Amino acid sequence: MQHVRVVVIGGGATGTGILRDLSMRGIPALLVEKADLASGTSSRFHGLLHSGARYAVNDPEAAKECIRENTILRRIGKSCVEETEGYFVRTPGDDPAFEPRWIAACRACGIEVEEVPLAEALRREPNLSPDAEAVYRVPDSAVDGFRLVWHNVMSARRYGGAIRTYCQVVAINSVNGAVTGVTLQNGKTGEKETVPCEMVINATGSWAGEVASLAGIAVSVSPDRGTLLAFNHRFTNRVVNRLRKSSDGDIFVPHGSIVIFGTTSIPTDRPDDTRPRSEDVLYLLKEGEPLFPKIRDYRMLRAFAGTRPLYSPSAATGRAATRNFVIIDHEEEGLSGLLTVTGGKFTSFRLMAEKTVDKAAAKLGVTAPCRTAEESIVPAPDEHLMKRATKLFPSEGTRLAVSRLGDDLELAVRASEENPWKKLLLCECEMVTLAEFETVASEPTSHSLGDIRRRTRLGMGTCQGSFCALRATGALVENALIPDASPRALFRQFLQERWGGIRPLLWGTQLKEIELERGIYDATLNIDGHSEGTFPPCEEPQPFHPVKARTPAPAAPNTGDGYDAVVVGAGFSGLIAAATAAGRGKRVLVINRGGGALTIGGGTVDILGFAGQEVVTGNPFAAMERLAPGHPYRIVGPEAVRDALDFLADVMERQGGAMLRAGSETTGNAWLPTAAGTMKPTWITGQSMNPATVREAESFVVVGITGMKDFSPQLAASGLQLWPQFAGKRLEHKHIPSPFGEKGVTVRDTTALDLASFLDSPEGFDWLERSLAGIRSDAACILLPTILGTKPGSAVHARLEQATKRKIVELFCPPPSVTGLRMHRALMQELRLRGVHFVENATVTKAVIENGRCRALVTAMPDKEREYRADSFIIATGGLFSEGVKTRPGEATEAIFKLPIPVPPVQDDWSSPEFFGHGNHPFAVLGVAVNGRLNPLGPGAAGLWDNVHFVGRSLGGYDFASEKSGSGVALATGHFAGTLV
Repeated sequence: MQHVRVVVIGGGATGTGILRDLSMRGIPALLVEKADLASGTSSRFHGLLHSGARYAVNDPEAAKECIRENTILRRIGKSCVEETEGYFVRTPGDDPAFEPRWIAACRACGIEVEEVPLAEALRREPNLSPDAEAVYRVPDSAVDGFRLVWHNVMSARRYGGAIRTYCQVVAINSVNGAVTGVTLQNGKTGEKETVPCEMVINATGSWAGEVASLAGIAVSVSPDRGTLLAFNHRFTNRVVNRLRKSSDGDIFVPHGSIVIFGTTSIPTDRPDDTRPRSEDVLYLLKEGEPLFPKIRDYRMLRAFAGTRPLYSPSAATGRAATRNFVIIDHEEEGLSGLLTVTGGKFTSFRLMAEKTVDKAAAKLGVTAPCRTAEESIVPAPDEHLMKRATKLFPSEGTRLAVSRLGDDLELAVRASEENPWKKLLLCECEMVTLAEFETVASEPTSHSLGDIRRRTRLGMGTCQGSFCALRATGALVENALIPDASPRALFRQFLQERWGGIRPLLWGTQLKEIELERGIYDATLNIDGHSEGTFPPCEEPQPFHPVKARTPAPAAPNTGDGYDAVVVGAGFSGLIAAATAAGRGKRVLVINRGGGALTIGGGTVDILGFAGQEVVTGNPFAAMERLAPGHPYRIVGPEAVRDALDFLADVMERQGGAMLRAGSETTGNAWLPTAAGTMKPTWITGQSMNPATVREAESFVVVGITGMKDFSPQLAASGLQLWPQFAGKRLEHKHIPSPFGEKGVTVRDTTALDLASFLDSPEGFDWLERSLAGIRSDAACILLPTILGTKPGSAVHARLEQATKRKIVELFCPPPSVTGLRMHRALMQELRLRGVHFVENATVTKAVIENGRCRALVTAMPDKEREYRADSFIIATGGLFSEGVKTRPGEATEAIFKLPIPVPPVQDDWSSPEFFGHGNHPFAVLGVAVNGRLNPLGPGAAGLWDNVHFVGRSLGGYDFASEKSGSGVALATGHFAGTLV
């Protein structure tokens, strides 16, 4: 290890700023951080580069510091700063007497203030409150804390500075009252080592007191928790402050495509008390309404919190404590060589570093002056490199890559030039390319997807990692990055980290997003499953012919609006209900707003994989007795489930999509492989997912298609080999070239649906046959993504097995679900055959109730409302994802009849702190309570309307994702309701 004179503790803006300053003065220095860089307060604030206007009245010295540092950082840190300018806005209720005092104070501090006419301000920022009474412009800006911290490190490295992350100082060593070094403990291995040095600088912010105590010294730091909200929509292009004395919820800062809003000020005893609470979120929304009246209409992405390090020897807390910084030389307390810097603001980090290093340099006998205000933190790329980058990245992507990667841009550009596939987007929300991801992931400081996120913004956009997390995990496996960690553990850790910020605002659109995420990762891919234990082999799968012979009824004649049944919703339960009723000769109308969730799920029928916390290893029909009385299976009964399975088998066989009964009431569910490298329990499948093939084959090759997103053969193979079903079996992985694009490189990612549609054509089949013949593997079974055509049936699968002379199994994949599409097409063919009518893209808004019965449903059309009358109504509007159940803070309501649904009284109790876990989220069972005829229950558990039947995910009492029961409940209740009309 190189000689070190100074050890800097703390990897935030101040610590990395100190490292940069030390290195530029030629002082050998090492920075150590117990976690990742920018994992503390420097990434947990609103990202405001203060002009000082906020402090001008009460703290003019701090204001003067801010405007000086603001000016400097806008010059030296262009890649980290967005020069948005700022507005200070007085709203009704704000003290007008404060305004002239504030203007005078700003000008006295050298802060430029310009009044903006109200009409002009509203033209520039139309979302501002029209009730605003005064608007002033100041030179506020937005700054990216993550980026600036890393750019400080890049600058320091150019001058010899070094960093160690996930490395904690556990002792500050001294002899005769002088620092001699530190003892470090590796956070990954637990190993300890001693690093000799002449000086230690404690720049740990809210943790300064804890670190100082390692040397037996007390530092009075009062952590102050501030909660902030990130919105999906950039509803302001300028920083907006409320023109009043500093308070809560009065700063809005635009960053890229989002806005960050905050903050609160709550004293806390712990520097790591960074969990945001729902009560904080609701309080902030209320405080923000005077500036932006429609704030509740904007989608929130997440909440987060950080702790301000307030130096408070006088025991002042909260907003009463000073925001100024302090540098403490502990020589006065008997220990030479230890400095602590704490307090202050992000905006003044460079000044804090300068003053600290001035003191350190004097003690070390170094006379070199500070130059950090003169030199750009990261120089702009040269013209040649920019031209190369522009050819590879999308226009906006180029700018983002340049600003995020800094000195490492050359590495990503070269990787994309050598392999054009590297330029494809891994994270579409934040435009992170595979090359950029791999460049950062290759750094020795990257130990998790969270570390990569902090440098690239992976998973910080609209979907909050819902889609890119699995792709990123696959990229790690394919490139042998972070090899010491389990891919599945990295994936789960990443989603758990994102969950911490989503949980406090779990209602409305955000809850809808989480329901989708659980549907993908829990219900379809069984990420929450486990590979421990043993699973009994299932019996030989059989073609799933119906047990009871059925003679389809002829299509019913339709006469105008006179329907026997109106079905609302065209998901699995709605289509089954319509098919059942129409098959009985009923006149049926389906009203749908969209295609339902069938093309998101797996296209198989899962009956019951988990009951509570336990795996269902035996007969799932017998396990239904263990379910709560309000569970849909307990309401309709096992026989109704069996009847529904027979009905589906009949329909699918008639429409050319005959299925296999994969499970057995003797041995239980079948377990089938997924693209995530897991196994999931299911009951009936298509022919291309035969569990017998998986059981009998001794060798497998997982085949991926270059450029296909959401499918990594390496990830699938590495995960499957951990499951007992693959014990002692050989698993390989291969790629075949994409059939699309010049020289095999597409202009966009290829989805499973793209390939499946291509496989419907003779050219597509020929391509796949040739490609599979060319792979170097003698494996008996080929595992493929779900790409074997979009049509019901197994023609492509059977032909391909015959052509390749190998067994072929499709793996469950993330959406778009091709297997779900096949089932959807078969059901639609059945409904057309039965004469079912459809009203597309219509939203049912209310019901007409007369004499205790529902007489009609009303839809909202673009031009008018329309009423649909029928004898019976089947409500298959879905749950949280499809908005059949609508949620707001503290309440849940059924969408059409406005039925109240009981919820936990405390918002934070709607969910569990742990994202993964069977049956641990109360929101997962929200839905309508029904009686034995699926009629909704009113007060006293009485049925409200005997001609209204709720089915599928609109029902309460079950967790479709963790139970692996979603398609089974949809099928059983949809069919049962169809027999009642």
